[in-house]
Amino acid sequence: MDKERLTNLQISALEKSRVIQEKCDALFHEHHQSESSENFLAAINAFCKYLDSCINKARALPLEKVQETVQQIITVLQELGAELEFIESGIMHKIPWSYIGPFEKAIEGTYSRDVKVLITARWRYGYSCDMQDFYELYASRLLTLSGLGGNRKEALLQKEIDKLEPAFRIIEFPYLERMNILFHCLIGHEVGHMFTDKFTALKQAEVLKLIRAKLQRVPKKYYASYDKERRGRIVEGIYFKWSRIMEEILCDLFCVYIFGPAALFSIYEYATHLKLDGALEAIERGYPSWRYRLSQAYSLLHEKGVVSKINQYADLNPDFVRVSEKFAEIERETNETKIKTTHEEEIKDHRPSTMVFEIVQKLMPEGLRFLERNVKQDNLRKLSDLGKISQLMDKLKDQIPPNNFDHENRPPEPPTLNQIINASWFYKIAITEKEKTIKKFREKYKNQLRLTLKAIEMADVQEQFMNFRGYKTHFGIAKRDSKQKSNKTGALTRNELIELIKSNDLVITPLLNPKKQVGNSSVDVRLGTEFIVMKKRAFSVFDSAEYKDYPSAIVGYQDRARIGYRKFFTIHPRSIVLGCSLEYLSLPQDVMCYVVGKSSWGRLGLVIATATKVDPGFRGCITLELVNHGEVPIKLYPGLPIAQLVFHHTTSKSKYEGDYNIAIGPEFPKLGKSTPDWTFWYPRGTGKS
Repeated sequence: MDKERLTNLQISALEKSRVIQEKCDALFHEHHQSESSENFLAAINAFCKYLDSCINKARALPLEKVQETVQQIITVLQELGAELEFIESGIMHKIPWSYIGPFEKAIEGTYSRDVKVLITARWRYGYSCDMQDFYELYASRLLTLSGLGGNRKEALLQKEIDKLEPAFRIIEFPYLERMNILFHCLIGHEVGHMFTDKFTALKQAEVLKLIRAKLQRVPKKYYASYDKERRGRIVEGIYFKWSRIMEEILCDLFCVYIFGPAALFSIYEYATHLKLDGALEAIERGYPSWRYRLSQAYSLLHEKGVVSKINQYADLNPDFVRVSEKFAEIERETNETKIKTTHEEEIKDHRPSTMVFEIVQKLMPEGLRFLERNVKQDNLRKLSDLGKISQLMDKLKDQIPPNNFDHENRPPEPPTLNQIINASWFYKIAITEKEKTIKKFREKYKNQLRLTLKAIEMADVQEQFMNFRGYKTHFGIAKRDSKQKSNKTGALTRNELIELIKSNDLVITPLLNPKKQVGNSSVDVRLGTEFIVMKKRAFSVFDSAEYKDYPSAIVGYQDRARIGYRKFFTIHPRSIVLGCSLEYLSLPQDVMCYVVGKSSWGRLGLVIATATKVDPGFRGCITLELVNHGEVPIKLYPGLPIAQLVFHHTTSKSKYEGDYNIAIGPEFPKLGKSTPDWTFWYPRGTGKS
């Protein structure tokens, strides 16, 4: 290659690196789900800078060596560019953001070894785990180019790679199921792939011996008469199918250890989306049939006593009757007789598939023992207290996030992720038969998912807050004076508010520090994690008369942002931002409240603008209209007290029938939905789609 073409190749490599670094800079300003995403992005960016240095210093090498090095660098850059897609599809507004942190904790609480995962969405349907260990991949890439980019740049890159830590994997879930968080139990199955291959590797020699012994018993024309190479391919093919099938089943069981019955119901529903049987076809592709997978997951729950406890509890609580019936339905589909008639019969005339199935069954007890050595079983034990699960289901029934267990004489206790997910699954199963129309069930299920997602976020931040400097969520007040008269006209006082909260007539959750938040005549609320920013250049003018075209235009007019705790959101002078309260409210039908700004923020120019009345019976997070009237930008940190609620009794009860019920974040105005008389005041012909 001549010098001119080589120079063009170097320029091309530098340009590719520049494009990737520009994208990295843009993604650095996005809000990421976890440190895993930020660390992965930093490693890609640092690698590009190191490659720039390699390209510049390669000019001192012989011409042939320069060409080889630059082409190698271009290959790495192409791979880095493709890997950016994982980060881009995993930023907070593209995933169920509050699910990630608690899920990582659930893995840590189940798997006995360190695991780091990056969870991203994709449009292709299905869940998958990239088996590439990206820590090892990046370390090996650096090793091949070691010394070319300079010691300083290499040390900086190594520092970023070390942050990935060993066993760094990427797990993908279908974007179509983004908000269907009950389905995401199946992510636990993908995590199982990170260690179940160790069992198949451990048993490789034994399984190969079993396969050869079984093949010796088949008619000579099918195996013994073949040459050595062909016999070897047959043995390898059967071993490959066995190892894949064994790993899939063990991954299902690992998922059950994390999520309990919720994992079984997720697998069952996923199977009904695809095909419940097809044993021969499945085994030929290296997968167990869905019916067999379900039978193993159900058997594990049965052996651990989970099924029998739920069946017994169904006699005491009618909400568990449908759950018990669902177990019975799965048991009928997966019992031994059904497996024999629909599974073994289908493969009996196909010898390789029969061998695979027989070896799977033979080694399944050893596979279970391997799992028991590698997982902790606290999650299944925590599900044994069905009274707590029932309490969470009752909260969903009352349209309240199931984010804590209420106790009479001690502070509320945040539930674990698997307790919330199982309560939500049980509630879904319980309401399926009650709703007569798909429309009603769909609306109810949509609200349930929103409340479940909010509960996961709340329980996680509540646990972190309680562990911070030993804070305890208790009131610590004197008993109410029995002679004190109930206040039916003015603002409710501290003791009256606490009485309403303790009786669950008034719900404000999570109330992280009640002693500080409940004042003499108000309750402080904290800033939530979601914001809506208006795009000033999106519309030349906003015309409320065109409200029928309005829903489709909202996406272009607003920009939603979600940020994590300990991050900040900047509100600029003379701009309005819609935020929301961290707390979720459920007001009695005879109590309303006003949202009032805090003077400490007001003195900086931050004001809670207009529309601050909350009607009786309202349920949801409160949308806050935040305006910066000051001269300098203000950083807002989710979790800080941002406003206060002043409560009043109403003279009679009323039911909330507004458009913003069960909100879990800021809500954009829904003009025209509940104001049909507005059309009278518009010019004729406007407001038409």
